[in-house]
Amino acid sequence: MEQKGEERSGTTLAAYMVQQAFGLRNLEGRKLHTHRHDLIKPGQWQGKNIALMINIKDPYAWIVSAHAWDQQAKHDGRKVPASKVAVAFKPENVKHWLDRYMRRYRNWFAAPFPKAVIRYEDILQDTMALYKPISALLGRPPDPAKLWKEMPSTVIRPGRTPKGQRTLQFDLTYYTDKKYFDLLSTEHIKQITDDADWELLDGLYEPV
Repeated sequence: MEQKGEERSGTTLAAYMVQQAFGLRNLEGRKLHTHRHDLIKPGQWQGKNIALMINIKDPYAWIVSAHAWDQQAKHDGRKVPASKVAVAFKPENVKHWLDRYMRRYRNWFAAPFPKAVIRYEDILQDTMALYKPISALLGRPPDPAKLWKEMPSTVIRPGRTPKGQRTLQFDLTYYTDKKYFDLLSTEHIKQITDDADWELLDGLYEPV
């Protein structure tokens, strides 16, 4: 499977799967930007037929992923050992990423468009967890010949040149078995548990 976009990007992968199965040629991703609290700019989407596919991840997992990605970016994209990521994970880092997570999904959920909210962890265990809500949103079934029966354990990260491509192993149990908690200290977990907006996430995730 060739992954389109950033490595291990759940939203990119889900969008690619939907594009294939439903024949959507112009599927736009992450265009409704939530930086600085602005989801919709006046007139930005006027005259367009908009529906949202909101791919959400456990906040505990998302914060670890966001921080790890940030650390890798600071090291010119090189893989940073998990131990170093955990050591560099300070309370202010947790607050920064948790604020960003809650702001983003608060804006997405409040957007005045039809929407399907899909848990990333559900897709990993059953791809129909992606296809069914999108089918309901669009009012038509996917192409049976283009459905992914299961998520891949290996992806190819595209490169600018053939030599730049990299094969990556993707451990699905990292999410399904919640292994990301191994990278969070007791203090990290308490901070997320205390400060997350669980009312917003009701029916999706629960505090530990």
